Amino acid sequence: MTIDDPVLDMPVTWAYAQPTPLADVLETFVENILDYRARITRTPASSTSAAIVAALREMGAASVVVPDGVPEPWMDALAEAGLCVVRDDPALSPRQLDEVDAVLTGSAVSMAETGTIC
Repeated sequence: MTIDDPVLDMPVTWAYAQPTPLADVLETFVENILDYRARITRTPASSTSAAIVAALREMGAASVVVPDGVPEPWMDALAEAGLCVVRDDPALSPRQLDEVDAVLTGSAVSMAETGTIC
């Protein structure tokens, strides 16, 4: 069935691979992350390890799963804080994951427009 309605048949101009202009990329990212009810802590790179430990302590975590590739300063801070660090290599079973209080990951790339963390 074809609908011949000029309002519904409006051509949409779309250019792929073009950046979406954002007034403030970081603020847009924060707004979109907060939509997911996530907590955001802004910290300089030199304070990331301390911020991670503080967040884990605040949530009452005693153990944390850490994948390969986590920066050594983060690992050192976890050990110094007395947290039980569980490696995910070999892969943990669902039951083993259920026994751990938290999971630590990092991100090198994120999308401000959607709040996607990669």
